[in-house]
Amino acid sequence: MLPNISTIRLKRLEIGLSQRQLAEASGVTQGAIAKIESGKVDPSYSTVKRIFEVFEEEKMKEKTAKDLMSKKITFVTPNEAVEDAIKKMVARGFSQIPVIEGDRVVGRISEKLLVYLDKKDHQKKCGTVMASPLVTVGPDAKLSLLKEILKLEEAVVVVDKNRPVGIVTKNDLLR
Repeated sequence: MLPNISTIRLKRLEIGLSQRQLAEASGVTQGAIAKIESGKVDPSYSTVKRIFEVFEEEKMKEKTAKDLMSKKITFVTPNEAVEDAIKKMVARGFSQIPVIEGDRVVGRISEKLLVYLDKKDHQKKCGTVMASPLVTVGPDAKLSLLKEILKLEEAVVVVDKNRPVGIVTKNDLLR
C-alpha cells in the first residue's frame, strides 16, 4: 500500500525539493507534479510509486553536520574572563559560546548561566564558572539526529578526529 498522495507536497517540502527537481527525478512533468499536489489530477499507481521512490532516495542522501555547520567557531578559553565571553556573545548575537582548551570542548558559557552571575563575577575566568560542554557529533551526523539534539540544546559542536571543526545551531537548520 502506498502512502496517501495528499502528503506529496509536504514530503517534497520536508526534503527540500522543488516541483521541478521532483519532476526530473521521477520522470514526470513539473505541471503534473503541480496538478497532483493540488488534487486536480488522480495520478497512476506507477507515477505515485516513482515519486515516493524519489523521496526514499532523497532521504538516504539526508544532509549531515558537515553540510550544515558553520566552519568558523567563535569560542573562549578557560583562562579568558567571563567579561570577554560576554563581549563575544553580544557582538555576534550568540546565546552561548563553547569553552575550548587546546583541541577539546571543555564547557560553555550561556545566557542561562550569565543571568545568575553578579557583575563582580564577570572578572572570573570562564573555566571557573562554565557549564557542561555542548553536545558533540561527528561530521557525518544526520540532520535527523541534529534536529533531535537541538530540541534540547542551542548548539552542537562538530568534531573530527577529536578536534572541533564546526558548530551547528538552530539557525543553521533554518537555512
